[in-house]
Amino acid sequence: MDSKNFKVGDKVWFWDFGTDQPDSGIVVKIDKCVKPLTSDLSPYAKLQIDDSIFYYERYFDQLFSTKEEVMSFTRNNRDKYIEGYKSEIKNVNDLIKFMYNHPICKNIGQYTDIDARFAAKEKAKELLGIDIKY
Repeated sequence: MDSKNFKVGDKVWFWDFGTDQPDSGIVVKIDKCVKPLTSDLSPYAKLQIDDSIFYYERYFDQLFSTKEEVMSFTRNNRDKYIEGYKSEIKNVNDLIKFMYNHPICKNIGQYTDIDARFAAKEKAKELLGIDIKY
């Protein structure tokens, strides 16, 4: 999203994939890198998390100016992405391939595809009767 012109020192909001809730931080560094699974050169920011010594890195398209913006984006887009992913999974073989082809582990921070994670969880329940704890 090129319209996002964040600068060092800005407070920004993002979705914390580990806790599955919004969080905020201060931009301490801006750079560009190639996104995984694409050839797109994308800007990203290193963020110092509010009231802590921890840092996260997020692509600009994952950053928002307000908590309300990140909540609205997540609410409006999550179901669309999850349903799209679920449409790719028609049987157990598809589910296994999907889980190998998408970063769904929750302990990989910003690289976790939270929507793919939800889709795999829902399809495991539907196809196998396995209720995976989020």
